[in-house]
Amino acid sequence: MQFGLGEVDALGDAARDLLGELQATHDGRGVEVKTAVRRGKPARTLLEYADSVGADVVVAGRGADGITGALLGSTTDRLAHLADRPLVVVPAADRE
Repeated sequence: MQFGLGEVDALGDAARDLLGELQATHDGRGVEVKTAVRRGKPARTLLEYADSVGADVVVAGRGADGITGALLGSTTDRLAHLADRPLVVVPAADRE
């Protein structure tokens, strides 16, 4: 499967919309939530962003089984090896 710039931009827009909705659910709950959409190698890009905003902690998801789980799991595993701050790993909602 190949993606052109149009598809990448559309995915970025969809991600920004989703993050905006998630951030809105946390407004007024006493926790500052910052969101951003970046391109690059996931773990390194996330940690560079965490540095740029002075994040105290990084929260990452643990995917479901199968291909999706392997891909998300590999990013979380890389974060665990590279992070210089606490990393909280949240399992997928459908995991037992």
